[in-house]
Amino acid sequence: MRDARNIVKLFIILSLFAAACVKYSPTQPSITNEDVLSVYSASAITHCSLSGINTTAQIKFGQCWSSANDVPDYIINQGKTEFTENKDGNYISTLTGLFPKTTYYIRAYYIAGSDTIYAKQITYFTTKDTVTPQPPNVATLAPFGISSASFYIAGSIVNIGSSNITAYGHCYSSTNTTPTIADANTNLGALSSPQQYSSLFTSLTPHTTYYVRAYATNAVGTAYGNVVPVTTSTTSNAPTITVIDPTSGQAGTSVTITGTNFDPTATKDTVRFNGTVATIVSASATQIVVMAPANGTTGNVTVATGSGTSNGILFTYLSGATVYTCGSVTNLSPNWGYWTNAVFTAAASCNEAYSITGLANDIYIAGPANTNTPTYWKNGTSVQLSTQTGWISTIIISGTDIYCSGVNNNVNSIWKNGVVINTLPSASTSTLASGNNGLFVAGSDVYAAGHQFGPAPLYYFQAVYWKNGVVVPLTPGFTGNATATAVYVSGSDVYVAGSEEEKSGIGIVNQAPRLWKNGVSVPLTTPVNNLYNNISSLLVAGSDVYVGGQYNGAGALWKNGVMINTDGYAVAEQVTSIFLYNNTDLYVSGSSSASGMNGFWKNGNFVEMDPGCTTAGPACAATSANNVSGIFVK
Repeated sequence: MRDARNIVKLFIILSLFAAACVKYSPTQPSITNEDVLSVYSASAITHCSLSGINTTAQIKFGQCWSSANDVPDYIINQGKTEFTENKDGNYISTLTGLFPKTTYYIRAYYIAGSDTIYAKQITYFTTKDTVTPQPPNVATLAPFGISSASFYIAGSIVNIGSSNITAYGHCYSSTNTTPTIADANTNLGALSSPQQYSSLFTSLTPHTTYYVRAYATNAVGTAYGNVVPVTTSTTSNAPTITVIDPTSGQAGTSVTITGTNFDPTATKDTVRFNGTVATIVSASATQIVVMAPANGTTGNVTVATGSGTSNGILFTYLSGATVYTCGSVTNLSPNWGYWTNAVFTAAASCNEAYSITGLANDIYIAGPANTNTPTYWKNGTSVQLSTQTGWISTIIISGTDIYCSGVNNNVNSIWKNGVVINTLPSASTSTLASGNNGLFVAGSDVYAAGHQFGPAPLYYFQAVYWKNGVVVPLTPGFTGNATATAVYVSGSDVYVAGSEEEKSGIGIVNQAPRLWKNGVSVPLTTPVNNLYNNISSLLVAGSDVYVGGQYNGAGALWKNGVMINTDGYAVAEQVTSIFLYNNTDLYVSGSSSASGMNGFWKNGNFVEMDPGCTTAGPACAATSANNVSGIFVK
């Protein structure tokens, strides 16, 4: 047995000698063990750092570990992680299959060809005892809404421990500097997962310091957070709420709060819906109008001023359609982005929003960026598809795949999940349509609308669409300019909408709105010829075909070739997009110049979003919009 141990020791010494003989030159990379981040009973999380890579050859590196050998290597170990990224950086290793209450030794390695380099230091740690019950881990967070007789304070359950929490909240006292649950406390019930929370203390004494601790109880016992002293204010001018109207609604619902002691300066009031801050539309000493926040939840509405926090009144969030529109506002910078009902999310670096769509909880918009690169925005955060000069004209989603069309280095291009799948003619000789309907995906086929130069010698613009990169002309290109601005596929039928010049002699007498079905023109009626017509959007629903755009400089919508609700849609200068929700509700967005009407219609009823309406209600979103370029509903 002794001989066997001596053999093992000799092998370890030889391994160390071999590692020590590796030449460390300035041209070789450096591999280093870093901190042990987390240790559990059967696993641990560590990380190593790699720097100075100077080879294009295939490499591998990571960390190896052992509890039996305090000098583990790539061959002799109880486990290892392996990375093959050829770049410097920090890399996380997750060690699994470990035994409780066991000491493990871990060493970083780097292999390139026949050369192996090990970290000069060896890190060790001991796993936890899997059978030791653990109490909760709880923290006391900041107070808010302090008045002379009440305040709120937040807490956090960081970890529930080894069993579910049976009670949690805050305990407080004005005399005991380390309060326990034997003192006054709140009990918010049971929990099975970590979360943050808040407690409200009322009927307090003015100008008094209270000592507060968060607490949580599980089968092991009660754990406490840090002590936070909170001093109530001297005077009692805290706001009060007498009524809110309505008491239920969807995100973006306009809510009027009536009460006393509000601050007439809106920026000095803070309205919360169950803890989520709401956007204030207007404020006076007795009334505040707000929008129910997009990420709010059912719970009390409160108003806080410098004098304290009000009582709470319940607001219930209702499920239903959420309306997303993209465009710009007059009162913010950056001013391009999207609205969730009436709550605006800015898209930094966006110069204009052409198109909007959504997937699960994410909202996507597309348009030119001030970086002059092909870019779209996900929940307001930019996603750059290329470092080349260009932009994105349309973004759509098919299944879980994200498709974009636009220009990349002066080449019309189509991307799928960030990868170019079709390159079309040069942007110098053709143009892709922009907006929600510039692109359509049907199965494995990708359609894009636009126009290109027609044949010599006239070179009129020719309305076309591309199917999987192959052009399909719709107009001859020698009778007048034409363009295709929207495409929609229903079953085996391909619908394309756009406009075409009609001439008499050498003059243009009509900018005719057009609809083509499988390449054949379908009439779109207009009262008279007009030069101020265009098409922006297209929707097919069963046997009904909707086309949106402009007639005689005003918004227009055609259904099955006939203009509908002409006076209603004419309040805007342009119908910009169409969306059918749940096969029942038709949503249409409309845009005008800064002095005109901007907003959307639901089943023909207009909801104004521009600065012309300031009192929120069923026909006014009061969002200061000066452009509404697209709509998406879910």
